[in-house]
Amino acid sequence: MERDMNKIIAICAAQIYLWEQERQIHAICDCARERGYEVMIYNLSVKMDVETSHSRGELSVFSVIPYDQLAALVVLGESIRNDVVSDDLVAKAHKNNVPVVMLDRYTKGCYNIEFDYEESFEQIVRHVIEYHGCHEVNFMAGFRENNFSEQRLDTYRRVMKENGCTVKEEYIAYGDFWEIPSRAAMEKWVQEWEAGTSRRPEAIICANDMMAITASNVLQNHGLKVPEDVIVTGFDGLLLGECCMPKLTSAKNDAAQIGLNVIQMIDDHQNGKCTNVYDIVVPFYVDYSESCGCEPVKQRNLSEEVMHWYGQREIARYQSYDFFMMTNSMSDGHSLVKLAESFQQYIDCFPADNFMIIVNYNFYHDSDICCASDVTDLVKLVEMCDGTFSMPLERIPLEKQLQCFDRIRACTNQLIVVPIHWQSEIYGYMVVSHDAAKMDYGMLYEFSMSLDQVFGAVRKQAQLYSLYVKDALTAIYNRHGFYDELRNRIAKLAGKRKMLFMASVDLDRLKLINDHYGHIEGDFAIRSIAQAISDTAVAVDGICARFGGDEYVMCLVEEYDKANLTFYENYRQMLQERIAQIDRESGKPYRIGASCGVIWEEIHGASDIEHIMKQADDKMYADKEEHHKRLTQKETKE
Repeated sequence: MERDMNKIIAICAAQIYLWEQERQIHAICDCARERGYEVMIYNLSVKMDVETSHSRGELSVFSVIPYDQLAALVVLGESIRNDVVSDDLVAKAHKNNVPVVMLDRYTKGCYNIEFDYEESFEQIVRHVIEYHGCHEVNFMAGFRENNFSEQRLDTYRRVMKENGCTVKEEYIAYGDFWEIPSRAAMEKWVQEWEAGTSRRPEAIICANDMMAITASNVLQNHGLKVPEDVIVTGFDGLLLGECCMPKLTSAKNDAAQIGLNVIQMIDDHQNGKCTNVYDIVVPFYVDYSESCGCEPVKQRNLSEEVMHWYGQREIARYQSYDFFMMTNSMSDGHSLVKLAESFQQYIDCFPADNFMIIVNYNFYHDSDICCASDVTDLVKLVEMCDGTFSMPLERIPLEKQLQCFDRIRACTNQLIVVPIHWQSEIYGYMVVSHDAAKMDYGMLYEFSMSLDQVFGAVRKQAQLYSLYVKDALTAIYNRHGFYDELRNRIAKLAGKRKMLFMASVDLDRLKLINDHYGHIEGDFAIRSIAQAISDTAVAVDGICARFGGDEYVMCLVEEYDKANLTFYENYRQMLQERIAQIDRESGKPYRIGASCGVIWEEIHGASDIEHIMKQADDKMYADKEEHHKRLTQKETKE
């Protein structure tokens, strides 16, 4: 089914499994569906505030955004946290005349939706001091010199001063927005209170929910009641804050309003109702709840929540085992076909019913897969759609990628695109079609991280295997690789009549080239013959190998009834013509030539290989002797 390319919205974000990002994305997707838009979510597993090899690999997913087919680009700016990355996204969108809606990170030239953190946080501080009458109030800040942390610290100091409350440095601690440092800060405070070196506050205001939840837990572990003994407040509106006891007083943005604003901006732009970008400020909603005393603490039955989380843990344990087994299984795959086949064995591991994996065509062969531009030569490796698994192994031009998504795009209006890479080595990406209401973003994150490890392990294993089976000079098989591959192909045809074609090839006059022109030129001649053999065998997937020095083989094993006799009969001539072409195009002062002997026979097993190879060698040497006679006669006449 043909889809409307002008009704696609791309969302660029990081860590969509976090509650805040998940709420915003769900709201945008819900509103987009109502207005007839599709959504493609390009997700990073990490925030870009620190550049690493891993983060550079993550950024590859943004290189496949189809800007020329978008109605709009939405950037969750605070989740990405990198001006260079955000500015690059904006510049590429504007180059393609695509409007950009920027959330929570003001950017000139964009439709900006900003969140009113300061006013909402001030409401909480004033509520604790002015409504509850607390004058001895401690503050748990985030990171030092962090904009949000410093802004909230300034608000605390200002409101405390306006109300005639004393602020001492020992009333302020830094919990770094996270559990472990905030727990350490709380334990230090409690020790000081118990020792009498500091007064116990009436309230602790925290710069975010995670620190507030930790503070509440530490207080209760030391026999102090919240809010009776100490009021605790947070900020951000985490789901965990609603589940804990007491329920946390906090503030969260209105996700539904954000989603409506985003889509309305895009609609207005599409319909020509606005010619200039504009800004919207979305306030936070403050939920005055149990931890400040505005609501009585209710004893809740947490058995359902406990069972849910226990079930999720058990699922995660089984998934970890499956991922381990998948990694081991896939590590043995040394081709795209074998890699795809390995996926089929572990299809139940995937966190979505509809997905596809797209990889770099040169995944196994390119020694330097490390830049975003490498993701342009693509192959659709596997696809799962409506319960049907397939291995298309289909080449995909980058500009046609959306069309190849049509089957899974038809399942829902939302796709998630995540990169597949190991550090800065870029292997491709995964596309997931999902129902936002049912999709577990956290599970998707865990799976994508495991997929990175799988592909990384496969890639490294393939590189090690290549050192064992590939000839370093020519990049075709060596003797070990030749026999391994040939035995594998014979084994696949077990129980069937088989024909084996064998070509024995030997470079002519290598010693003369080395003696007169040097070993560098000798190496060139060796590579040239390998190229000719590969070029003539590629159409039938022949096995090409350099046995050493100037000796090569090419063989093909097929079912007896399907044997390509025309290819067998014409191969020697095809090879000589290709060698002659390379010789002409090389411009070398010496002749590049080779002798060749071919044979095809029915075989019954691997034991027949040496016998047939001996016959091919005999024919090759006969051909070489004939070449030598003709060249000698020609040189004598000259």
